[in-house]
Amino acid sequence: MGIAHWDEVKKRRNERGQMAADWSNLGSAAGSYRCGVQRLEMGPGEMPTPAHVHGESEEIFFVLAGSGHTWMDEKTYEIRKGDCIVYKNFHEAHTIRAGEGGLDVLAFGAREYMPVGELPRGGSMWTVTGWAEVHTDSHPWDREPPLDWPEPEPERHGAIVNVADVEP
Repeated sequence: MGIAHWDEVKKRRNERGQMAADWSNLGSAAGSYRCGVQRLEMGPGEMPTPAHVHGESEEIFFVLAGSGHTWMDEKTYEIRKGDCIVYKNFHEAHTIRAGEGGLDVLAFGAREYMPVGELPRGGSMWTVTGWAEVHTDSHPWDREPPLDWPEPEPERHGAIVNVADVEP
């Protein structure tokens, strides 16, 4: 494991349908194998991923700059610089979206390597919960319907805390 400076890590622009962000894979740049950290830089209104739920690992976001919203199971909450958001595994579906000034976050999480069996000739695979067809001619994000972003909730979700609100 080493040290990597984000200014030296190549950014990858990921745009697909309603999703868009600049991604910097800081974990791999530092030599990490099982624990990942990505820097996500978004322009106004950009959303890096569809709403999703994690399996074996939780995901932790830290807002470096800007503001926006997090979407958690059909509700939205405001997020801003200094916020830490913990998305628990097997809990709410979630994603984030940048506000008018953009959003810059670090996303920490274990890399999940799900055990699957693939039947390449039949174009299918199976997991512990069932089976799925394997499509190589498109991307799963292409199937995502637009996400509705309701007005933010008046109270912050318990999974969001700002560093200024935490006692040393």
